[in-house]
Amino acid sequence: MAAAAEDDDLAPAFIAAGEAEEVVVDETAPVDDEGDDADMEDAEAAEAAPAAAAAPEDLEPGETLQPFATVAHHRGPVYSLASLSPPSCPSTLLLSSGSGDDTAAFTVLSLPKGDDAPPPPTTQPLPGHSESVASAGYSADGSLLATADYAGTVSLWSVNAAASPPECKLDRTLPPGPSDAEWLSWHPLGNVFAVGSTDGTVWMFLAKTGAVMQVFAGHDPAGAGGGGGATCGAFSLDGRHLLTGGGEGSFRVWNPKTGTPRAVVRDGQGGGAFVKGEVTCLHQQRGAGADNVAVGGSDGTVGIVNLGTRKPVAALPHSGPGAGQLERASVEAVRWSPVGVAQGALLASAGVDGVVKVWENGICRAALKHASGVTCVEWLVAGAADRQIATGAADGRVRVWDTRAAQGSLVRKLDGHTDMVLCLSVRGNVVAAGGDDGLINVWVL
Repeated sequence: MAAAAEDDDLAPAFIAAGEAEEVVVDETAPVDDEGDDADMEDAEAAEAAPAAAAAPEDLEPGETLQPFATVAHHRGPVYSLASLSPPSCPSTLLLSSGSGDDTAAFTVLSLPKGDDAPPPPTTQPLPGHSESVASAGYSADGSLLATADYAGTVSLWSVNAAASPPECKLDRTLPPGPSDAEWLSWHPLGNVFAVGSTDGTVWMFLAKTGAVMQVFAGHDPAGAGGGGGATCGAFSLDGRHLLTGGGEGSFRVWNPKTGTPRAVVRDGQGGGAFVKGEVTCLHQQRGAGADNVAVGGSDGTVGIVNLGTRKPVAALPHSGPGAGQLERASVEAVRWSPVGVAQGALLASAGVDGVVKVWENGICRAALKHASGVTCVEWLVAGAADRQIATGAADGRVRVWDTRAAQGSLVRKLDGHTDMVLCLSVRGNVVAAGGDDGLINVWVL
């Protein structure tokens, strides 16, 4: 209809005989040429005006890749992102996300096959939260999804990946527990999960009934100026320990059955060096006999704790005056490489200083420099031969690096975000990222 209207406007118009009106022009009246002068002045001003500044040239090397899918459901920052590929349908990606808009969401996304364009993703809102949803994660078998928010609300959802399309339904909302939830972690062997709070406690729930199994108390509560709370945590890979880090600077190894600490690690304890500031992140080494846990600190240090001895064995200087920075910059993420990448022996640490360091046996093998602070990092199993890693940064770009060179080699630049990248989820050759712009972008490498 719009095209027809435009055609009518452009068609010649005819006046029937007898419909014309005579217009008398007073030739003695002065001619008003102000409009012509104004038009000329506007034209001269336009010529004199400087040309619009061109977009800055992207001088970074590497191939630029646009997302094959963008999810724009959220109206606030995407704080958490988890992905699941059902064994019954490996060409489908199930994304769970939590946002600063006080909502969680379940997105079903079909991966591309050959030249056929996949259908657009579908997103299902997961209601019931009243504050920012800081964490969302799938159980080990993928049958359950847990979401938790800053009001302390924890919801459990049943996931039917075999349905067409896959479904996510509310199973239960748990009774009030933690005052607010910073993170959650599922047990690797059963439907048990833990939730860490800014009040310094960690709650362990039995998913089948929603019952509280243990409350771990030991970390200081967060004060008005920070410096407390259970800031990060995870179950050990064998499920025998619960590992937590605190804003007061301690790393704790808990007995899940009794709720008592097996070890409390602090800097200087027993003469060993460790993280001196807040514990910001942790990750356990994978592979046979891997007992090392990396712990990142706000002082720019990466501490290594051995679970066998439960003692610190190394303190790696990610940033500091001696590493080219004027002051120490917080370590925001640590990740050991998968077993398929250097047998799990590589450790990546990412910091506010814009550097990702790759360590092997305590030696820095590569330093990947970014134009802004790095918020998240994940290894790519698909790039095992090249030791590839994906990084998310404050400038809104996700980058894929080959870490074999001392300065790293930038392989790809994954664009699509307009603001800071806050979280990454990698599954095979599929990279998903959530940003401060409320977007979730997905790329296939």
